[in-house]
Formats: sequence, C-alpha cells, structure tokens
Amino acid sequence: MRLNDKNPIGQRWFKRKDPAVSDSTMARSLQVMDLKILRQILLTSYRQGVACGQSKYQLRDGKRRIGIIDGSGFGRFLASCFEIVGPTSLMVGLEPIKKRGKELPASYALLHRMKHELNANFVDLILGDGLYLNAPFFNLCLGELKADVLIKTDDTTRQIIIDAMELFRSKEQFPDGILTAEATDAVRMCHYQVTMADGFFLEGVNADLTVAWVIETHLRTGELCEFWVITSAKTLLPQEVRELAHWRWDVENIGPKMLLSLAGRSLPKAFSKTAHQTNDAFLARVRNFYDFIHKS
Repeated sequence: MRLNDKNPIGQRWFKRKDPAVSDSTMARSLQVMDLKILRQILLTSYRQGVACGQSKYQLRDGKRRIGIIDGSGFGRFLASCFEIVGPTSLMVGLEPIKKRGKELPASYALLHRMKHELNANFVDLILGDGLYLNAPFFNLCLGELKADVLIKTDDTTRQIIIDAMELFRSKEQFPDGILTAEATDAVRMCHYQVTMADGFFLEGVNADLTVAWVIETHLRTGELCEFWVITSAKTLLPQEVRELAHWRWDVENIGPKMLLSLAGRSLPKAFSKTAHQTNDAFLARVRNFYDFIHKS
C-alpha cells in the first residue's frame, strides 16, 4: 500500500494526510509485535463492537453471532484467526501456528482461549473450510462451546458426502425429507440450485448433520461451480446455508471493507488471497481497530 502524504492516490483512498504503513513492513513487524498487546487490541475492539450492537447478524429465526475460523499467512507469520461477521466484521483473536500443517492445533487453542476470555456461548455458529470437517472440531464446538458448525468443502471423497450424493441423485424416487431451492444471485452473477437434507452422520460425532449440495451457473460464461456444505444448524434455509458458505471464502474481503467503512475510510475492492494482499488486509484491520477505539 506504500501510501503517504505525498501520494494523491493515498489521500483519496484514506481521506487523510498521515503516512500509511508500507506493505513491506508487515512481515518484519509481525515478527516482533507484542502478541499480548495485539490480542488486547483485538478484544477491546470486539467488545466495543458488541456494546454498539455490531456483533450479531439477522437470520430468518433471529439474530445470531457468526464466527469464522481460518489459518492465514501474514508474510512469514502464520496464525489461526477468529473473526465475528455481522453488520461490522470484527477480528477477535489470533494464535500463532508453529509451522505449516499445524493449523488445527492452533485453532483449537485459539477457541479455548476465546471461551476463557469471552465466557461460554460467545458465538452461535462457526464457519470453516474442509480442514475442519473432523470429529475433534465438531465435538469441541457442539460440546464445549455450545455452538453450531458450518463447513464448506469440495472434497467429494468424504463418506458423509458420498452418502448425501447417493440420496440426492435418487431424489425423484425418494423425495421425502429433501429440500430444494433455486434462484438467481444478481450480486454473484449466477443461477444456483441447493439440494439439502438432514439425517447424516460424521464418524465420531454424536449429532444429526445436514448436508447441502450447491450448484452454481455463471450467468455470463455458463461456467459451473459446485460445493458441499455440512452443518449442525437445523433452522437454516437452503438459501441461508449457501450464503453462509460463501461467507467462509469472502472473509478476506468482508473484514477489511466493513472495518474501513466503520472508520470512515475506503479501500479498493481488489483483495485476493495472495500473501501481500492478505498482509495489507490484516494491517488495515489492526490500524482501523486502533482508530476506532481511540475515537470511541
């Protein structure tokens, strides 16, 4: 982002003349940043968001606190991050990942710490990717955290998806208990179909799970995209299941845009999943968390 007071583009984006931190600073800064202070900043900003009514999202059956857990690479600084998405997206905490391939232990440690710092029931629904489609994660969320789980994946080798696929492909012969929804998503420029049913099980998890099969067709190119959603939440409509699954992947865009909007800033929409742009997103969040707290 190498923007400073001599750069008119920087002034136009941020409406400010203070120097902005260069993206090349990210990897160096996070290596030496006091993790305890950073965590305190994130928690303070989150509690401020809760006090302002910014931590819950309206679903059909009521307001829910929805969290996303994911591992990210900030330069050479690997961390598992937990974010609450709602009217304003709020990063709540992070836990360093000791080395690549160790995201799950870091995420478990992060969720345990969040429970200790925020008390039980701090989140109603946790979103994750296919890495989290496992019994320890589901049991932690459903048991200790008393939170539902929603996982998005395209891994069709998992037994729970194989079982659902067999049922859905026979839905004309066995339609009972199968829900379908079909509509056009003008925002994502696609037509979608959701097929959903409950009564599925994940090995090692004592819970009845719902599986949804989502097929999307891009309106302009005709390109097909399909993915699967597994959730313990029983009150979600097929449309809500699909939308929440997209939130899992949109987190890098949702967080910065929401927070920067709150702080009276704007930011280009050109976020991608490359390391440097993830760095920028994280730095923008921390900077604006600080600004938000300072002005409150």
